[in-house]
This record gives sequence, C-alpha cells and structure tokens, in this order.
Amino acid sequence: MPIRSRACAIALALLIPNGVVAAAQTQHPESKTSARQLPADEACIASRRAEIKPVSDPDNELFRVIERGKTGYIDQKGNIRIPLCFEEASEFSDDLAVFRRDGKWGYIDASANVVIQPRFSLAHVFHEGLARVQPTGKPLDKEAKWGFIDKTGKMVIAPTINGEDAYSGDYFLGFHEGRAAIKSPRFPGLFGFIDKRGNQVIPAKFPFADVFYEGLALVRTEDQGKSLWGYIDTEGKWAIPPRFESASPFSEHLAAIKLDGRCDYIDHSGAVVIQIPPVPAPEDCDDRAGDFSEGLAHRRVGGLSEFINHTGNVVIPPKFHEGSIFSDGLAVVRTGVNTWGYIDKTGKVVLQVQTIFRPGDFHHGLAALGSKLDGSIGYMDKTGVWVWVTSKFDPEPPDKPDKPSQSATPQQ
Repeated sequence: MPIRSRACAIALALLIPNGVVAAAQTQHPESKTSARQLPADEACIASRRAEIKPVSDPDNELFRVIERGKTGYIDQKGNIRIPLCFEEASEFSDDLAVFRRDGKWGYIDASANVVIQPRFSLAHVFHEGLARVQPTGKPLDKEAKWGFIDKTGKMVIAPTINGEDAYSGDYFLGFHEGRAAIKSPRFPGLFGFIDKRGNQVIPAKFPFADVFYEGLALVRTEDQGKSLWGYIDTEGKWAIPPRFESASPFSEHLAAIKLDGRCDYIDHSGAVVIQIPPVPAPEDCDDRAGDFSEGLAHRRVGGLSEFINHTGNVVIPPKFHEGSIFSDGLAVVRTGVNTWGYIDKTGKVVLQVQTIFRPGDFHHGLAALGSKLDGSIGYMDKTGVWVWVTSKFDPEPPDKPDKPSQSATPQQ
C-alpha cells in the first residue's frame, strides 16, 4: 500500500467527507415547485438574504457547519455567512460547493446562489474548472456512468466512465495538473489518466494510481505477485521506475519511500537525499516519515516524533507522542492521553486542547475539532477560542445551540 495518499485526509465528525458528497440513504421524489412555492432551501435563503454578505476578500474563507441536520457556512470569526438552509453541502472548491435537494445534487456559489440546479444522482466538487458527476441512476451503482461538467453545468466529458470504485482514494477529486485518474471500463481493476477533453492520454495499466503532484503521479505495478511503486510524468513515462516497497506523493520536491526495508526520502530524480535512522523492528513508513509542509516534516524516532528540514537536520527534537504537518504555521502534536497541542516552528506548544480525537490542522485561521471531551464539535481559532460550537452527540439536540464562549488553553 502507499505510505499515504494526500487525498485520504482525516474526516472529522464535524464534516462530511471533504470533496465528495455521499448520496442520501433514502431517495425522495423531485420537489414539485411553482413560482409561488420555492424549494425549502431557496425559501430559507430568500427569507434571510439580507444576512448574506458578499465575499469581497478572496482570503476570507467560508467554513462549513452542520446543526440539526442543516448545513451552512461561517467566516473566520464564527459569523454565519450563509444560513444553515441546506440538507447537505460540501466545502467550497473552485468557488462552488455541492448541495443536495430531494436526493439530487447541484452547486451554489459563495453568495448562496444556485448556479447549477440539482439534477445529478451524485456530484463531486470542482477542481481545475471541472467536476465529476453521475447524471442518472442509482448513486455509486457499478453500472453507473460518470462524466465531467464545467461551471455552467455543461457536460464537457460525456458520461461513459464506469462508476465502479469511483468513491475510493483521490479519484473523486478529479483533475490535478490537467490529468484525472479513472478506472477503465475496458480493463477492470486498472487505472489510467484522461485529459480535460476526455482523451485517454495514459493507458489503463496500473492497479493503483494517485493524482499528479509536482508533475509526477505515484502508481503501483504488479510483477509476479509483488507490488512495486514508482512515479510517472504527465505523458505516462517512467520518471522514477517502480522499485519501492511503498511510497508517498511528492511534497515540496521530496517523497517518503520504503526500499530494502528502510524508510527514507527521495528527490525527483529518485535519489535518496534524506536517510532516516533504521530501527530493529520492521518499519511502518506511514508512521515513520511524514510529508513535508512549510519546510518541515515529522518523523518518529524511538516512539516519539521529531521534525526535520529539507536537508534532514533535526530542528525540533523528539518529544511528542504524535506529530503532523505544519499548516498555517502550526502543527498538531499529541502531548498525553486525550491531550493535544499545537506547536510553532520552534517546537513551542502555543495552544493546548483536550479532545477525544485528533484535532484538525489550521486552515485560514481556524481548526476543526472533531470532539471535545463533553462531545461538542466545532471550530477553534489560534487564541484557543471556539468560534463555533455545534450540538453535542445527544439523541435529541438541545433547544438552543451552544454559544461559542468556550476556549482552549493558550500556552504562555
């Protein structure tokens, strides 16, 4: 298996899986509406349209929130920017979000305008101007056909791609660097790549194929029952021939690999440029070597996590039970039982939180926490203030939602 796929991000309890919207368990008939009867979500938005402020600053990110079965969006300060009017909706990607209405899926913009009416059995978020959709049929059915639409809703790649295993890995993310990994209907179980015109530019011959990062895609081959990993370029040529026992996508021009039982880092030429001290037991490189982000990567040594730079020098010594990538200048570390912290690039714990599950990484100033010890979920800012706290995991939601007045403990 690959060490990791950047697409297989941790799904927090606050969020439905990022980047893809799952089909409803029960399908509902299409709503019959007229000029006098708007769909429930549109009526809800129309009644609260005055509350929706246009997003003038492109850095002012919208964060999805879910309360009592309805989805909306807040800003970095916890203010509701799009009322919680939707049955279900995704995060924004390429300026649009997927939403569900009566079992069908469409797209809204950051002002809650419906830009593509809900008509798809299943829909994924936009990447590089295109989104993968299933126009008809039972969602995720093996016989389902998938195509790609543009932001006007026009089908630009005909729905002929078989839907089998379309929900796995990074494939729902669609296009990266002009290529999309798809499973071929002609060669079951094998992946290839198409371009934005739908042309098969890399033949389907890989049992596994990740998306492109930094001009290279991680792929797996099978040779006499043995799995080997390598990297291809956007033309499908071997940039780094398959010889690794496991491997990761490239990040900041480095990738963690396992070769001859060792976990090390390679560059784009395939040369080992950072060696990790071996351990006596068989190594799990997914745990031993993390992705580089903001100039640093975590690795485990003697059961503890340390952080190294691009030259392999240790800049934060091993003292944490778990580590993660740096994002927004901070990285999540586990400091004890149900105790987590956020460290800066000097290794100082600047924020301590108690939570059952691993906290989320910071993005645009907020981090999603999947569960506090009391069962709450929400978003926290870098001062430790919860700017949004949603209902606890109770059978019945409370009469009034929790107020965002709780905070974590900033470290002095």
